[in-house]
Amino acid sequence: MLPCVCRLQPVLALLFFTLFTQGENCPATCLCPDPHTVDCSGRGLTRLPDEIPLDVRRLLLADNWIPRIPSDFLVLYSDLVYLDLRNNSLSHIEPDAFIGLTSLRELELERNALSGLQVGAL
Repeated sequence: MLPCVCRLQPVLALLFFTLFTQGENCPATCLCPDPHTVDCSGRGLTRLPDEIPLDVRRLLLADNWIPRIPSDFLVLYSDLVYLDLRNNSLSHIEPDAFIGLTSLRELELERNALSGLQVGAL
């Protein structure tokens, strides 16, 4: 009976490590279904969340009340591939808000209060 338990130990350790580390850097108001996705959709946020992991690739912020994107917020997230800001009260994106996002492939801005973008915003 002991050999069977010994074979399960590595599997259980890996499972525990995976579950423990996935939520370790996740903002308190969000969900992190995998190590590179932060889902803060529909949380009633009025500002961008703090403590987003630097290696995030998918940042989901749809269906909140976020009014603006400051120029210094996204600069650290160079791995970001997908950013969903749909259906917020977004009315202002500061110039250079997306600077340094060389990996960004998809930006969702539908259903916001944007009337235009300033030169340098993208």
